[in-house]
This record gives sequence, C-alpha cells and structure tokens, in this order.
Amino acid sequence: MRIAFVTFEFPPHINGGAGVYADLITSGLSSLGHEVTIFTPRFGNEKMDYSHESRKVSPIYVRQSRPMHALQFWMNLPEGIRREERNKGRFDIVHINGISYWFMHRKLTQSPQTITIHHLSRDAARSGDLSYTSRVRDLQGENSPLMAFIERRAVASVDRIIAVSDYTRMRLIDEYHIEPTRVTTIRNGFSHINYSVTDDEINATRRSLCLPDKPLILFVGRIDDPRKGLDILLKAFKNVRSRIDSSLIVVGQGNRRKMEDLQNELGICKDVIYTGFVSDFELRRLYNLCDVYVCPSRLEGFGLTLLDAMNAGKPIVASNVGAIPEIIKDGDNGLLFSRGDYRTLSEKIIEVLTNNKIKNDIIAKGRETLKRFDWHISAEQTVGVYGSSIRK
Repeated sequence: MRIAFVTFEFPPHINGGAGVYADLITSGLSSLGHEVTIFTPRFGNEKMDYSHESRKVSPIYVRQSRPMHALQFWMNLPEGIRREERNKGRFDIVHINGISYWFMHRKLTQSPQTITIHHLSRDAARSGDLSYTSRVRDLQGENSPLMAFIERRAVASVDRIIAVSDYTRMRLIDEYHIEPTRVTTIRNGFSHINYSVTDDEINATRRSLCLPDKPLILFVGRIDDPRKGLDILLKAFKNVRSRIDSSLIVVGQGNRRKMEDLQNELGICKDVIYTGFVSDFELRRLYNLCDVYVCPSRLEGFGLTLLDAMNAGKPIVASNVGAIPEIIKDGDNGLLFSRGDYRTLSEKIIEVLTNNKIKNDIIAKGRETLKRFDWHISAEQTVGVYGSSIRK
C-alpha cells in the first residue's frame, strides 16, 4: 500500500506527542512492508538528513523568515502531493496527523483520507480557561478559534477518523455528532527497545545539571501551555518541600516568565530546575534518575510520557483527566488526583516518596501495564482502518 502521511511535526521538529506519534506510527507502517511518504515542513535552507529507514520524507518548503509557518505549509502541501503522484501514481491513502491541513478544499487528492485526532482543540482551549482574546492572539496554536474551525471541517471531510483513546473518540462523537462507525480508537504504542542507562550516565547528567542529592520530582511538557498544568505542580511542590527536602526538574520548551513569577510568589525558586529542551537520550536519563514522575495536566488525549516513566521503572502521580484513567488506575499502577487539586497532589507525591511498599507496587504494576502498548499492533490496526476507507 502507498501511504501519504501528512504531519506538521516530525523529527527533528517535535513539540509534543503528535510528533512522536508521526515518527513511530510511520516506522511501524513501514516495517509492515508499506511504502510511506511523509510530507512535513522543511524550514528555510536547513541542512538535515531526510532519510528515515524505509520511509521517504518529501519536505514541503517553508520560509522561516516569513510568519505563519503552518499556513505556508498548508498552501504548498497540495502541490507537493501532486508532484509525488505524477512521479509514481496515486496514493492508496492519505493519512493526516492532527490538524496538519486546513481543509478549505474537501480533498487533497482523489485518494481516501484518514485523520488521527489526539485531542480536540476546543477542549484544549477550555481546559486552560483561556479568554477568547488570548485564543485569537494564539493564531496558529492549538487554542486558536481558527484551529477549532479547521478541526470541525477536518472530521467532516475525511473518510475515517482515528482517535488515540476512547476519551477522544467519545468527545469527537459528542462534540461533532459524528457517526460512531466512522471513528476508531487505536491507542498509541510503545517501542519496547532496551534503552539501558548506566549509573555512570545518570551521574553524568546529575553533574551536568548540578542536581542535588535528594528526592527529585520530574515534569515533562511545554512550560507555557496551560493544558500541561505546571502551575498546579508548582503549588503542590511548595507543600511537598515543606515536608520533604526535594527538588523539581522541569523538562520542556516555552516561555518561563509566568512560571517564574509564580515561583517567586510561592518562595520556591532555588529548588526548581529548568532543563529546557533535551535530547531523547538525555530525557531517558532524567526519567531514570527521578524519584517520581508527575503529570498534572488539565487535559490529555493519551499521555505518552506516562509510558516513558513506566519504562524507566518510576512511580507516577497524574491528574484524573481525559484519557489518563485509561492508562493509570488509581492505587494500582499509579496515583490519581482531581484536576487542579494541588493539595491532594502534594499528598500523593509525599505518599510515594515516603512509602516504599506503595512505590514498589506501582512500579511493578506499571511494568505489566506497558505490555499492553506496542507500535507494531497500533500500525496493524491503522492498516485495518485504511482498508475500510478504501472499501467505502
């Protein structure tokens, strides 16, 4: 099968779960013997290797010096697909990753179209309690009213829809009144590769970041995205630190100003360590050296970081929102707290840091949970959705 995979995020340009999904689902499809051509932005004159195993990357040129990078990509994408089809014939399927096309035209090509929805853009805006004015200012971000409009057109225009969780599937059906048979849940997978991390490597990371020898709490996510809930964790950390001498490691990109203002207000500046963006290799080290992983999100369509923490053998405390309860069962393979309840969050973190039995039980159950997720299985199920789109 010839597959055109359209994605605004792809290595090395990954901002979140959608980019990880793009990389790993296309690798899975390719390993099944399908011919995958990935359409993704090339920014300016950057020099980069576009070869990815048996997958072909067809870059869509975007001028970095000009604004509206997404709009440039959307406008140049149809010609990029037509060029590939002129060379090798029509694609069997076009798979669009999230809102990676604007859907002002009904079809990119005559081929059937499938879209993966990770979470609803309007739900993301609601979860952060953002004003309409702030959403308008974020013109190309997921909180923009424009994205909600495009999302509505997208799910109406494509032949089949893939949701990465039952939560996202039900939100699509409820919000857009979609026929349930058009939406299939295919959960994200996990790459069961033995990424062993040595003590020397962990200690090297500890030294490079000047990490203290005390309990470490890890957060991974965009710093300035209200949906990720870093502000909730900072409030909880103040309570934790009053009971346990500990540090909080914050991994992720974004403007820190609001979070640093909150830290000043809470009086916790010296014990919060920002790493900024880190490589996958460095991130694995951070998962391995932390004592507890916390996901304080206000909304998650899936939660790939939860699987990464399980793989590192770490206890998890997470918010009981979105699709997280589909992965984490409270008191079993993790501890859950209600959305925004930083007081309960602090108590759960303290419980994990002080009770070895609870911590070890969570870690053991987490390793069992991880066996349910596999990108090879996700890819096989995705091919099944392609088949139903083609037969439609």
